Amino acid sequence: MKGRGDRGVPFLTATFADLGLSARLLNALARNSIETPVTVQVEAIPPLRLGRDVVIQAPTGSGKTLAFILPLVERLLAVNGPGPRALVVTPTRELAIQVERVFQSLSTELKSALVYGGVGYATQEQALRNGVDLVIGTPGRILDMVSRRRLSLSRVQLLVLDEGDEMLDAGFAPDVERIIELTYQPQIVLASATMPDWVTRMIQRHLDDPVRISIAGPAEEALEHGLLRVTRPEKLRTLSRLLRNHRGSAIVFGRTKYGVRKLSRDLRNLGHDSADLQGNLSQNVRDRTMDAFRGLRTNVLVATNVAARGLDISHVDLVIN
Repeated sequence: MKGRGDRGVPFLTATFADLGLSARLLNALARNSIETPVTVQVEAIPPLRLGRDVVIQAPTGSGKTLAFILPLVERLLAVNGPGPRALVVTPTRELAIQVERVFQSLSTELKSALVYGGVGYATQEQALRNGVDLVIGTPGRILDMVSRRRLSLSRVQLLVLDEGDEMLDAGFAPDVERIIELTYQPQIVLASATMPDWVTRMIQRHLDDPVRISIAGPAEEALEHGLLRVTRPEKLRTLSRLLRNHRGSAIVFGRTKYGVRKLSRDLRNLGHDSADLQGNLSQNVRDRTMDAFRGLRTNVLVATNVAARGLDISHVDLVIN
């Protein structure tokens, strides 16, 4: 049966069953009202189930998280053993939490641990001591746990490097290389919106004849672009008017942590329901901010590029730089 993926690309499939997924995963997808695979899932799941290394070049929101989580879960369920047997590396805490939510939505008995900085070690170390099948985390904290002898990567059979280009931008390239060195010939999935030189070199060094999947971004005509030229004193009032006229959910990007914090405060003073997301916030505050924005309790998120990297928030229909 012929259908269309999330980016309007035709593919020849009808259901997830056509991709060979187990009845258990099919039932989990049905419980989550996920009925039809999108393009990246159609192209990535079959080679991943066959054990191939895969490179996914796709924009945020393309469905790639489920594309690698489904084969990962199926592999972990098929054979028991000491873990962790799978590792997902992300550039930010928020993206790690996002991947964990997708994993937990499948409701298996598999155990996972989230490891990221900005919070204490105790809870994360306890999760690792209890034994886990999957670790999801940021490069720095993963290596911290290895150095503290709380985590071994020697049993990792499937390694996912999510948002590879963003990890380069965040300065994590040496840490990612070190993580790969600590594993022993795992199947590797690399997902990246773009392919800068570092990512290309890493693919050449560490992936074995990978299947390459490229998913186009949304059609340019589907996006409305605008440019407003204003003087510096008028920027805040112009932004406020734009947000009031929009009346939906919006993300406003700022360059610095200080600037983001100040802008969010100024918008609140003008009556907007605004919150800031930047690296100086504690993890608990960041989590509450994202929960409020996802739950539509906050309409405007003012964020640095690094803090909001890789987030997939479907209800946002206005982005301002």
